Amino acid sequence: AGNKYIRGWSAAASSGEELYSILLTICEKVGDIQNYDFKILGADADISVKMIEQATAGVYNIDKSKDIPDKLLQKYF
Repeated sequence: AGNKYIRGWSAAASSGEELYSILLTICEKVGDIQNYDFKILGADADISVKMIEQATAGVYNIDKSKDIPDKLLQKYF
């Protein structure tokens, strides 16, 4: 990874969708993040076990993707 670092933090991660939004934005701007030491942290103030489990699984209802452009859906999902 060399000296290339990317760090991210979402203070209101809840069920994790925000983290994916951050990741997609970084991937679109940087390109191949495999050349970077990449870490992103999500924190949730309400500490809901259900939300943490959903964020960890990274599986969401298809309705959550309605605002994601088709180009990005095809590229990343």
